[in-house]
Amino acid sequence: MSDHEDDKLIMLARFYDPSLGHIAKSVLDSHDIPCFIFDAEHTVVPWDIGLSMGATRLMVLQSDFEEGLRILKDEKINHE
Repeated sequence: MSDHEDDKLIMLARFYDPSLGHIAKSVLDSHDIPCFIFDAEHTVVPWDIGLSMGATRLMVLQSDFEEGLRILKDEKINHE
C-alpha cells in the first residue's frame, strides 16, 4: 500500500501561461513532490477562448499542498 493511497489530487496553482506551469512542475519535481499539469492545451487556442476555458492547473496530492505552496513562494513562482 502506498502512503498516498487515500490522498486526492487538488489544485496547487493555476497559470495563464502554460510554460510557467511547466517551470513550477519542474521545481516541485526537483523537490520530489509528485505533481501533474492539467488543461495546458486550453492556452493554445485564441486568448479570449482560452481564458473562458480556464487556466493551466498544477495539481498535487493533498498531503503535499502546504509544502508545494511554500516551495513556489520560496522560488518566487507567481501563480493564481
